[in-house]
Amino acid sequence: MDCTTALASISAYLDGELAPRQATAFEEHLQACDRCRMEFRMEQDRSAAIRRHASHFRAPSSLAARVGLALPVQGPRRAWIADRRLRRAAIAASWLIAAVLSAGLTYYAATPGHHEQIAAEVIAAHRSSLLADHLTDIASSDPRVVAPWFEGKTDLAPPAASFAAAGYALAGGRLDYVNGRPVGAVVYRHRDRVINLFAWRAKAGERLPVAALSRDGLNVLYWTRGGTEFWAVSDAGLAELTAFRDLVERAAPAAARS
Repeated sequence: MDCTTALASISAYLDGELAPRQATAFEEHLQACDRCRMEFRMEQDRSAAIRRHASHFRAPSSLAARVGLALPVQGPRRAWIADRRLRRAAIAASWLIAAVLSAGLTYYAATPGHHEQIAAEVIAAHRSSLLADHLTDIASSDPRVVAPWFEGKTDLAPPAASFAAAGYALAGGRLDYVNGRPVGAVVYRHRDRVINLFAWRAKAGERLPVAALSRDGLNVLYWTRGGTEFWAVSDAGLAELTAFRDLVERAAPAAARS
């Protein structure tokens, strides 16, 4: 499968509409193609965000009737009258249309502030990495393997270090898409918890103090140092995540801590 076919197949794959052989070819292509894998994750996260924030409304029966009247005539009677299964399908279709339209309007009308929006994106990326079995693109506990893997893939290679002695084991790295750009995520494990550490180049002159927030059972810390913006997200406790952040800070070069 080439990139053109893969990109056109993303929605069908997410909806479970690809034949088994096509789905297998699609998955094999994603394993080998960073660009298509990133586009797939963007669409996956967008769909998850719409489902999470959407308001759903059942369409009135009059709309279902109008959909039925618009269907082709089959024999002397209209199909929606002659076939009750078709009428149920029309009602389901009208409900789906209303829900999708409502979801789109609600999602874009409720766009939060800049850092709230980024927080929602890193949380979605964290959840997606756990649910879709793509926690790492490069699985290794060796920083000398993980750090170089990001070269040429993002504008900034995230710091990768071994904190196993402190209980935070390096698991690998992943390419993700946050804040409108491809970014690196370094993955750590703390006991039975996963920590995703995202990093990208901060805006010129931007310096964020350490800030914390909690959403849906997840804790998020974000801060800037030395022109780099960091976001750490996990279901670990805030104290554990803060201890992890301190380890990252101590491991960073002196210039990055200035």
